Amino acid sequence: MSSLVQTLIVAAIVLAALGYAGRRLWRTLHPVKAAGCDAGCGCGGESASNDWAKT
Repeated sequence: MSSLVQTLIVAAIVLAALGYAGRRLWRTLHPVKAAGCDAGCGCGGESASNDWAKT
């Protein structure tokens, strides 16, 4: 294999790893907001999201 092909393969692997690490960091710093309304009825609470079979 030529050194150019090897360099491109290594660069692709490094870019994929950086993309994965960046995505994990983004999801850690910006978590998904909880579902539900602002009425305080509990429709977006932890128990409501875990109890999908009863809805």
